[in-house]
Amino acid sequence: MKKPLLVVMSLLMTMLHADEDSCQMHGISYTKNKYGDIFPCWKNIPEEDLNKKLLAFIEPFKETRQAIILKIPYETSSILNAVVQAGFTFHCGDQNQLTWIVKNRASIPQPFTAISGVHVVILKEDKILVIEEKTRRGQLGFPAGGSESGEFAKETAQRELYEETGLSVQPADLKLIALINRKRANEQGASLLDHCFLAENVSGKLHLDPVEIIQGFWVSVKDVAKSPEINGLKVSPYIKVLAKHILHGCSSSYSVVFPDNRQIPITIDPTDTMNVEFFHQNLGIGETHSELFSGKIYNSY
Repeated sequence: MKKPLLVVMSLLMTMLHADEDSCQMHGISYTKNKYGDIFPCWKNIPEEDLNKKLLAFIEPFKETRQAIILKIPYETSSILNAVVQAGFTFHCGDQNQLTWIVKNRASIPQPFTAISGVHVVILKEDKILVIEEKTRRGQLGFPAGGSESGEFAKETAQRELYEETGLSVQPADLKLIALINRKRANEQGASLLDHCFLAENVSGKLHLDPVEIIQGFWVSVKDVAKSPEINGLKVSPYIKVLAKHILHGCSSSYSVVFPDNRQIPITIDPTDTMNVEFFHQNLGIGETHSELFSGKIYNSY
């Protein structure tokens, strides 16, 4: 089982664990958590010859799976030069402190390993709701957004749909029909896991958020599946195949690789791709045409 992301815990909470032992080595006091990770206590680190003391401190752990995690309050940032020289690298930070780490062979993940997001397809008879966002002008899309802290993907879908369109959906009525995996989704190099949910049972009156959305309208699923452009909005290769997936009743599961399709245009490698897993759901509509999909880049755009 992988370790939880310990680096986001405060030093105070770490020291409150009953199973931690307080130790000292080379004049530096430290504690261990139950995974064996090392937390030097910054209050007791001697600033004299700090670089040498830190180097000596981390040496015995280099071939272990024990990370050395040093949390430094901003008021003691003057020691950072010695910390860097000792081989620590910046890991994360908040308004109270910075976290620096010597990872060794520990399995602690990098911060921003992945971003969780959603987009929601509302199906009403043979039509779906599409929008044009201000951050993605000229592109046909769906209500979408990123998950907030402590939020499940279906809760994100419920919230984003209501905020952007005024429509309400219950999480139980959301069906996962695709999962998008994309690399380097932000400046920290995180990957994106974007959940595509479909809902046929929604309530409320359509009211588009004027802050985020330029326009929204209902369009035939068939038109999305076959048209390169609708009402002046470009239809991406992924959305075309997604529409075909819905049109065929989401009756099978398969993988397709597409050219990378970014939410907000940024400079990317033109050879980058996005992997999409399409999932089987019992929609009770359409027909299965397995020959449409090969698991490779879909070229019949």
